[in-house]
Amino acid sequence: MSATCLQHGFILVLLISWGQAFTLSGECHWRAVSTPDFETAEDTTAASPTSDNLHPCSRPCKVGDEPMTCRYKFSVEWYMTMSKACYDCKSNKTDCFRMDCIPGDGFKRPVVVVNRQLPGPSIEVS
Repeated sequence: MSATCLQHGFILVLLISWGQAFTLSGECHWRAVSTPDFETAEDTTAASPTSDNLHPCSRPCKVGDEPMTCRYKFSVEWYMTMSKACYDCKSNKTDCFRMDCIPGDGFKRPVVVVNRQLPGPSIEVS
């Protein structure tokens, strides 16, 4: 975390509950990686689901910058590793990279995932 951000302080609020949105706000930059669902509002900057580099809330922390409020919707659910989405992942490694395939350790087992990712998307505060 940069010294500038610490001088200005910040607020980080995460409301963790199944199927609810996480809200992040503050005077420094906030970033969530790979968040396919996002909400927009008049006073809100929405996350771009396609490019992490173009994320509007991913910005250097500068003295005098306007605070930003970004809202993200994270889907938290039970999911199965090595599901049908993985096709023949055990013998064909390219199948392991298919959409919604979570190979885990190569064995079928239930896991809790965020946005169908394991590990879930990272949120960086600096």
